[in-house]
Amino acid sequence: MLALRIPTDGSEVHLVSVDIKDRPQDDGSADFFDDVADLSPWLGDAFKYRRVADFYVKNVEDLSAQFPRLVRDDDTALHGRYLLYYTILPTLPVNKCCANYIGFDPPADRLFWRGDLFVVRYEGELGMGHEYVDVPLTLTRIIKDIIRSAYQRRALESIVEDDAEFERIMQRDRERRPWFHAAVETGALERFRTGQPLSDGDILLLRQMSGTVQWPNGDSESLPPAT
Repeated sequence: MLALRIPTDGSEVHLVSVDIKDRPQDDGSADFFDDVADLSPWLGDAFKYRRVADFYVKNVEDLSAQFPRLVRDDDTALHGRYLLYYTILPTLPVNKCCANYIGFDPPADRLFWRGDLFVVRYEGELGMGHEYVDVPLTLTRIIKDIIRSAYQRRALESIVEDDAEFERIMQRDRERRPWFHAAVETGALERFRTGQPLSDGDILLLRQMSGTVQWPNGDSESLPPAT
């Protein structure tokens, strides 16, 4: 698959051949689906900290605020679904291409795109048999507009703020349902869901979860609430 690479050093945007691989077990939360684009040859360790933004290119008459990820364009060759991968790690250099797109070097108090950026294209629904297809190089002009608009809207700051709020919510939920989160993190819940053999530790965790579950052998059981 050919992906669009926006180099951090400000050199010309170009296409690169990217392999598709299964999502690693220790992967971050950027991709919630399997069969991910392997960008590690370029991003290295930063691959685990990548972020992703999806967008659609289509010819529409009215861009509603309900569809902020929809980009209007008349070029039918560009119509489709895309994923923009990026990082904001402070240890990486500012992406000079993106700085050129906004017309100046970003001030130190602003979040900015760092390291290489990549755009991949896909067909179908993510996680439901989607297929990756080649990205046209002419998509570059749309990426420039997306970067400029995102910077003006302080989109990166909003994303980080949303992430922090989500983490606060998750922390409260972990305190309220510790056994459930332990079952998720250890894989016990996934093994139960897929009918895999369960260890005594798995069963102990699952029994702490409230509600009724259907065991793999067909039996139903009401589990006691967490204590």
